[in-house]
Amino acid sequence: MKKRFHVKKRTLLLIAGIVWLIAGFNVARLGILSYRVIDRKWYLYLFSVVVLFMFGMMFYKMSKKHTKRILGYESHRPFWHFLI
Repeated sequence: MKKRFHVKKRTLLLIAGIVWLIAGFNVARLGILSYRVIDRKWYLYLFSVVVLFMFGMMFYKMSKKHTKRILGYESHRPFWHFLI
């Protein structure tokens, strides 16, 4: 019997990707908006690239770990389990 609000693990992975894509878009939007109001100094741009690279590595590692976890689930899970 299929339980209510349960999805396949591939769908769960898609939900997680969409949620994180929306969150990443919002962070990028806030960053772009903040560049409109700060002083334009060369070292701020360099610092931004360094921070972007560090966060990119961190999120790439985290996404690999969570993808492996989600694909390791049984066939159906509640849709909110992409957070757990």
